[in-house]
Amino acid sequence: MNDFNSAEYVVTQAKEGKNLRTRRLLLLLYIVLGLGISGTLVALKLVPVVAIVPLLLWILVHFTWRKVNVEYKYVVAHSRVAFSECYSSGSDKVTLDVPVSDFEFIGKLPEAEPKMKEYSPAKIYDYRGSVSKTPAAVGLIELYGVKTAVMFIYDKRTAGLFRLYNKKTEL
Repeated sequence: MNDFNSAEYVVTQAKEGKNLRTRRLLLLLYIVLGLGISGTLVALKLVPVVAIVPLLLWILVHFTWRKVNVEYKYVVAHSRVAFSECYSSGSDKVTLDVPVSDFEFIGKLPEAEPKMKEYSPAKIYDYRGSVSKTPAAVGLIELYGVKTAVMFIYDKRTAGLFRLYNKKTEL
């Protein structure tokens, strides 16, 4: 970013928890499907057709593996923060774009956990990439009448911008 009052932060989804489980299930699916189709074709004495199985698997991998290979990005610019999911195919999907001033509270984790429990959000966005990554922060905001918590990794530059655009920031 070239703008003086803007910052961008990108974090890769760690291979843990739900992401790790999904990766393992996809690998198992690829193996079972490849062996199943190949075995069926051999049993039907269609051995030459087995040559297309790698192509079919490649198509399946191409469209499914990107869902577990994700990066989270947020950009703070012009008093707004935009959170995106970036897939390996190069497509970015903006999942949340709000003014920084709309946050009712922004603070460091784990110090902000009591405030988050008191707020009791109905929806939680987690852009940390890993539960153990630090320094992590949480922003509490009401979106469309729904109490929402947004967890993210921050650095010195983004913390300064959050403080600049929102006086309720405790970073």
